[in-house]
Formats: sequence, C-alpha cells, structure tokens
Amino acid sequence: MQRHADACVTGRVSPNTFEDWLIGATWNVEHDNPDAADVTHDIKLLLTEHSHGDLSDSDLRAELRQRLEPSPTPIAS
Repeated sequence: MQRHADACVTGRVSPNTFEDWLIGATWNVEHDNPDAADVTHDIKLLLTEHSHGDLSDSDLRAELRQRLEPSPTPIAS
C-alpha cells in the first residue's frame, strides 16, 4: 500500500485513482492482514471525506502522509 499511497501523496495519481486501487486491494484486509486493517479503514474514511468535499487535495495528502509515517519505536527503560 505504501507505494500507491506515496503516488497519491506526491500527486502522481489522483485521489480517485488511489481510492479505486485501495478498495480492490484491501477487500478482505481484516482476514488477510489484520494489523493493516485499522490504517486501511482510516485511509478509506479520509478518501470518503475528500470525495464529499470535506478535505481538500492538500489536506488529504497531509493526512495520508501522517498516517503512513512509521511510528517511533518506544525506547525500553
């Protein structure tokens, strides 16, 4: 998903193209990769908000970028 999301974030593909790919690629994400289900659903919600006009293209890209950044690894004490 990272490669396709990056293409949307950088403007190489439109949000609609990314959404079309995402829906097909993550049809059964809960069973195929439960760890990815939460972020996938978050991204689908962002795309829905964008398609309803609640998020601009630049806001969508910023939100996608934020969700796809690696989480910092906690430092063990």
